Amino acid sequence: MFRWFLFGLFLSLSFTAGSLGAQEVRPAIIYDTELIMDGSWNEAILKGIKKFEKRTGVPVKIEIARNYDEHTQKMNDFAKQGYNPILLSGSILTQKKIRKAVIDHPKTRFIIFNGIFNLPNAYYFSFSYHTSSFLAGYLSAAKTKSGKLGFIGGMEIPTIKNFLCGYIAGAKYQNPDIQVEHTYVGHDSNAWTRPDRAREIALEQIERGADVIFSPSGGSSIGALKAAHEKSVLGVGVDMNQNHLYPGSILTSVMVRVDNAAYRALMTAHRNIWGEQRKVMGLQEKGVELAFDQHNEGLIPSALKKEIEQLESDIILGKVTVPYYEGAKECLVNGKTLFK
Repeated sequence: MFRWFLFGLFLSLSFTAGSLGAQEVRPAIIYDTELIMDGSWNEAILKGIKKFEKRTGVPVKIEIARNYDEHTQKMNDFAKQGYNPILLSGSILTQKKIRKAVIDHPKTRFIIFNGIFNLPNAYYFSFSYHTSSFLAGYLSAAKTKSGKLGFIGGMEIPTIKNFLCGYIAGAKYQNPDIQVEHTYVGHDSNAWTRPDRAREIALEQIERGADVIFSPSGGSSIGALKAAHEKSVLGVGVDMNQNHLYPGSILTSVMVRVDNAAYRALMTAHRNIWGEQRKVMGLQEKGVELAFDQHNEGLIPSALKKEIEQLESDIILGKVTVPYYEGAKECLVNGKTLFK
C-alpha cells in the first residue's frame, strides 16, 4: 500500500547518482517458491514487475529457486552474469547466506522484500504488518459472534509473529476477553504453497468455535478462505485484495502493497536514484492497509468502518501504540507477554 504519496517521496529524494555510480539496469528476480501466481505475495511482486516492464520497456528475468542452496547459487550466478538489480522475493530463512552474497558482489544492487540488511548495495523494505493486522483484529473482534478467532500463519518466523501479535492486540483492544487460537501451516518454504493444509487447519479451528479466520500464509491462505466460506464464517484475506474470491464471506483483506514496492524500487534503480537503504512502509505511507470494496461493504456497517478509520488515524498519530514483535522480540499485549 503506498500510492502516489510515496511515489512523490521517492522522486523528491536526492536525484544525484547513488554511491555505486551509473550502471546498466538489467533486472532479475529470484523467487523462493515455484508458485508465483499464488493470488498473494509472489503474484503481487510480479504485478509490480510487469508494471515496470510496461512503463520502461526493460525486461526483468524471472527465475525460481527450488531450495535455499539453489537460491544462493542463483544470486551469485546472476551477479557474475551482470544482472543488476537483483530482486529477492523472500528467503527469510537464508538471511546469512543472502548477506554473504550481497557482500561478495558490492557492485550489484539487491532489492529485498523481507529482511534487514544494512549494506550499501542492499535496498530493503520493512512493512508494518503489525499495524494493519491490529486493524484487522479489531474488525474481527467486532464481528465475531462466538468470541473466538482463528489465526493460521505460514511459518513461525518473526514476520508472521508480527502479524499475529498485531492481530491479537487489535482484537483485545476491541474486546479484552476475545480468544485467538493460532497455529502454522508448516516448517519450511512449502508452508506458503499448501492451501489444502491451511483449509484443514481452518476447519479444525472452526470446529472449535472460531468464526473469523485470518491466515497470513502466502498462497496457502486461499485454503483458509475456502474453509471459512464452506462453513459460513468469515475469512480475512492477506497480501493482495482477496475480497472478490468469496464475496460476502471475506471480511476484509490485509493488503501489503509489495507490488508498489517492487515497481518503485525498480524505477529508482532505472533512474539511478539510490537513496536510503531501508524503506519502512506503514499505514501512513500506504504500504499496508485493509481492503474495503463492493465485495465486503455489506459486512461492515458505516459506523464500524468509521471506527476503523479513526483507529487508523490514532495509530498514525501515535495516540494508539501497536506492539511490534520484530523490534521487541516478544508480543506484549495489555502488559502481558503472550509469546516470544
